[in-house]
Amino acid sequence: MGQSERTPTMRETQDTWAALFCARQVEVVCYQLINCLQIACSELHEPGRTKDPFNTLLRCVHQADSLKQVVDQARFGVDIAEQCIFSLSAVTDRLHELQAEQLSAHQQERSNDEPRGIDVVQPTEPDLGILALIGMLRDLETQAIQVRIKCERWLARHEPTQRKKQRTGLPAQGCVFWVLVLGDLHLGAKDSPTDWEHILDQFRRDLQTVEHEILKGSPWDLLALVGDLIGQGQTDQFTPLGEMLDEHWRYWREKGWEPPLVAVPGNHDLVRPSDSVDSRMIALRDIYKNPKLQKQVFRKGTNYRKLIDDSFRGYQDWWEGQSKRWPGADSRLGSLTHGILPGDFAASLEKDDTVLGIVGLNSAFLHLENVKKTKSHLAICDQQFNAIGGPRWCGKQDACILLTHHPPEWLHKENRKNFTGSISTPGRFGLHICGHQHVSLSTTSSRQGSLKRSVLTNSSLCGRVVFATNKRRIHGYTAVKIERDKDGKWSYRLFPRIADLAFGWEFKRDNGRNGYLLSEADGGTEKEEFKSSRSG
Repeated sequence: MGQSERTPTMRETQDTWAALFCARQVEVVCYQLINCLQIACSELHEPGRTKDPFNTLLRCVHQADSLKQVVDQARFGVDIAEQCIFSLSAVTDRLHELQAEQLSAHQQERSNDEPRGIDVVQPTEPDLGILALIGMLRDLETQAIQVRIKCERWLARHEPTQRKKQRTGLPAQGCVFWVLVLGDLHLGAKDSPTDWEHILDQFRRDLQTVEHEILKGSPWDLLALVGDLIGQGQTDQFTPLGEMLDEHWRYWREKGWEPPLVAVPGNHDLVRPSDSVDSRMIALRDIYKNPKLQKQVFRKGTNYRKLIDDSFRGYQDWWEGQSKRWPGADSRLGSLTHGILPGDFAASLEKDDTVLGIVGLNSAFLHLENVKKTKSHLAICDQQFNAIGGPRWCGKQDACILLTHHPPEWLHKENRKNFTGSISTPGRFGLHICGHQHVSLSTTSSRQGSLKRSVLTNSSLCGRVVFATNKRRIHGYTAVKIERDKDGKWSYRLFPRIADLAFGWEFKRDNGRNGYLLSEADGGTEKEEFKSSRSG
């Protein structure tokens, strides 16, 4: 018999935490220094230079001092850091020499009474060695990321068991997960509002307010996107989405925050078949009446499965590229499992000895043509849920939330019965988060004293100009607080934000606009308690 893995000592755990902290510090300082050097490089070659790159380089020198300190503490990358500091000093000295030459030339012109202005002295070296310096810093940043991921994985494997042993007999501690929910952005859509960039700017401003006044400096633990991220599913439309997310990632990273990203696709994140009478698409309307067809849909390599996979190709490529764009963020997600269809997944998020399970299911795989709510053939199937672990996986989490694009009422009536009966059963998910309807709405229901089922339909952040109902356009998003108190009781609170044209698209509390009764103190709903998902 193999020996069980040795329980790490307290000293080993403390050393790993210290290494993790240092690696994060090195990563942040490298990132800041690279940004500063890139600014200096652009200023160096600015036509008719209006800014002095020397001052920017002086800021880099101060940041380099911080880099030396954190690298000494981290005890890795010392040689690279010293080389970077030496190179930065050489770059600064060379630029100082060029400015002295420029000043001397200008004084010579004045002594000759020549009325010419100052010519910008262009260095003989294109970038004074700044690009090589940036390359070294990127190598050091990569080392820091690797060390950080290694430490996070070690702690995820060892520390929960150790903490459990250490805390035996001690009072339990509470835990809070902050989730930022965005959806229905429709970036790149033909009917997107022309002022969507202004709306996103207002959103960024309001997000800082929420982080200061509601989160009170606590980091986001999760960024959840609930579909319809772009317009028509083409690969190039995901570019502005990536740029928007990158901007937020840089902002959070400077704070030392690394919220992992999870997402489910919507009906606008797929490319519909060009042939409107495609026989496969027509056959899928009757998927409920044909068990053999269901097997074809969920079996890899069949014509029906190929139709679905091809439709979500752009979304799938974007999703797979996120780990490269946001290095390290997904390392916080444990047991990440991808399902049968594009967008299906299950992931666990651990914090303070507590595990939150996140399940995402593709509700749009049958939305290959226009669908009316009253005649919908959309579905979320048992095969999808079971492929990512199903009830057994949920039973291993302390609490679970579910993400889909479509609300339950958009599913085919037969599938809706199955969905509420075998997937989203009362008590399995503390909260089901969805989108699609562009209007914020929260409902909690219970039948004959059974456990509650709660659904949050999220607003559209910057979606379509006009709805089918011709109602006035309103935008919004939601901050969700999921909490386990010291007695082990679970609850959630919603902090809905909305913006409309009457206020210049300035985001505010959703006070009564969508039926919410919010606290005057912080703009959140009352606590809604729910049961832990853990079995036994």
